[in-house]
Amino acid sequence: IVNSYDIIKKNPRGRNFMSKKLKEKNIVEKSKALLLMKEVPFNLCELKVLETYLSKINARDDTQRTVTFTKKEYEELMGISEVKSSALRKYVESLQGKTIYLPDENNEGDWKMYTLFSFSQCYQDKKSNEWFIDLTCSVEAKKIFFNLENTGYIRYQLRNVINLKKKYSYFLYMYLINNKYQKKWKVDLVTLRNVLYIGENKYDEYRCLNQLVIKPTVE
Repeated sequence: IVNSYDIIKKNPRGRNFMSKKLKEKNIVEKSKALLLMKEVPFNLCELKVLETYLSKINARDDTQRTVTFTKKEYEELMGISEVKSSALRKYVESLQGKTIYLPDENNEGDWKMYTLFSFSQCYQDKKSNEWFIDLTCSVEAKKIFFNLENTGYIRYQLRNVINLKKKYSYFLYMYLINNKYQKKWKVDLVTLRNVLYIGENKYDEYRCLNQLVIKPTVE
């Protein structure tokens, strides 16, 4: 059962936490608000760490905001032999250091600024020499990560995004999942550029856009 939870565990630094085992079949429930970011300040590796966080929380229990996983678990999940601890630390710290802008639900046309994580660390346990990653979402971001029944969310397996190689592919997948209820639809190029977060001055000619972005992304 992909949404089942382990018993409460204690990490090497003594904090209790509840989390699912890190598996590619874990279900991600993501707020539709996260699909409306004014811009995405994260690279693909950072987005995959975010997806890992989302796959480990229980989106219906906002009392458990902290998740912990090991570097080894992350490597096995991503299907890579090794990720440098310095690189993984950079991804984790970047998630805490950057802010995002989401539409203000109370004032149309305005934006609210959020810091998604209030605490993050990538550290090596001195006894076991194993690397651990801790992530805790901020209090303000709780409504973006938890209790999404009233705000709307998309649902998919983690493995559907961790193997994507391009950032544009990630954005397109989110758009397709959000609109799959339509079965079949058309999208104009302006909307598609916005969906893929393509800057105004990039790939102005359709030939370049199609060859360098659309075709590789679809593949």
